[in-house]
Amino acid sequence: RYAAGAAYLVVEAHRLDDMTPYLYKTANFGQSWTRLDTALPRDVYLHAVREDSTLPGLIYLGTELGVTFSRDDGQTWNSLRFNLPTVAVHDLQVTGDSLVLGTNGRSAWILDDLRPLRELTPSIREAEAHLFSPAPTTRWRYHDGAKGAWSGENPPNGASIYYWLKEQPTDEITLKIYHENGKLVRTLSSKKLPLSGSTEYEKEENELLEEGVLPAEQGLNRAVWDLDWNGAEMIKGGVLDY
Repeated sequence: RYAAGAAYLVVEAHRLDDMTPYLYKTANFGQSWTRLDTALPRDVYLHAVREDSTLPGLIYLGTELGVTFSRDDGQTWNSLRFNLPTVAVHDLQVTGDSLVLGTNGRSAWILDDLRPLRELTPSIREAEAHLFSPAPTTRWRYHDGAKGAWSGENPPNGASIYYWLKEQPTDEITLKIYHENGKLVRTLSSKKLPLSGSTEYEKEENELLEEGVLPAEQGLNRAVWDLDWNGAEMIKGGVLDY
């Protein structure tokens, strides 16, 4: 895609009792091929390969046990499982910033934002903390209809903000969002706020407070800002009548 004559190819021979992964690359229209599967597990065969549509050398593999990827054209590999079950991925496609998977018996899956994966360089992994470039976000609302067996999940409603933490922090972390004029818009925190005591709907309030907690795990984290500004401070113990 990025150089004339470049292409990737996978071969599988599990019906011959051969579980070996076979991944090849050519850069000269097939006159010669180089194997890129040396660092892959030797007992997990492959079904599909796709190169990223934006970043050369970023490769995605559909395997018998899920998805794996390489940022360095096959020299090293990492799992891209997340919440994907252990399932054969027979096809995959990079569409814009999304990775679409076709599985054998576990439906279709979409990883809806590849931008952090494209930016996650070795230098970022060694940094104590890193804030990734946020994507332009549009405020919109949708109505959820009845969900059935074939229903999926919509992307988060708001701005997705990704950040990297080399180690899991022991103290509270905060993420502050500012207007272009320098005014503070919103502060997100990894510490859950206490109940205000101003409403009888404590369960609903507690769920909202839990949703607003900033993730603080080792590695890649995602916070979702609902595009609202900081609200008015509730009077502790005051009665909110509505």
